[in-house]
Amino acid sequence: MTHRERVITALKHREPDRVPIDIWGSASRICNKLYFEIAKEQGWKELGPCIKVSRSGDYVDDRVSDLIGSDFRHIN
Repeated sequence: MTHRERVITALKHREPDRVPIDIWGSASRICNKLYFEIAKEQGWKELGPCIKVSRSGDYVDDRVSDLIGSDFRHIN
């Protein structure tokens, strides 16, 4: 299934091939510390956009979404 098909199938209360994954939602956002560790491990020189300034969950980076196979993309 494509990401879109997976999400639409779940929204129709049917069973997709796996549960859709969301990493940048307000309840599922990864903390800054983990994001920095991922960026360092991947050798990324530039960080994704900082969408808010707080102590946790400030960054959204589609590269992380691609790494884990996230089914959602967020627009800020």
